[in-house]
Amino acid sequence: MQMKIYLAVSALILFALASCGEPGRARVSDQELVGKYTMEFGVTFVTTGQGVAAVRAKEQLTLNQDKTYTQTFSSATRDFTNHGRWKTSNELLGGTEIELAGFILSEDDPSDSQVKPGFLNLQVHRENGTLRLARNEVADSYYNRVE
Repeated sequence: MQMKIYLAVSALILFALASCGEPGRARVSDQELVGKYTMEFGVTFVTTGQGVAAVRAKEQLTLNQDKTYTQTFSSATRDFTNHGRWKTSNELLGGTEIELAGFILSEDDPSDSQVKPGFLNLQVHRENGTLRLARNEVADSYYNRVE
């Protein structure tokens, strides 16, 4: 019985070590997350009387050591800066997840519309030693660390 337990534990350790260098979700400390991240993307919005237009946009997310963050959004039609709080949790046998409270989720709305703060959850990934924050893994939408 002890031999089976030993083999099972050994297999788990080898699996964990083998997957350490792989890109994907990562478990990190809050201190490692502190820094600046950016994402560039295309935003589509409806303008009054002019139909649909596509605009390039850039968003910067700064995670501060005191668990506050700054969200800065910039496009040809809308610019804003927002502040909120962040916290982390670790998934069972998985990576770290960041919850941003008070995040403005209406970047692609027309510039004259009301802002809609809410919650945004980001999955922490590590690729080639650099942290990335997944906004939408399926759409390959990530904030890339710049500082």
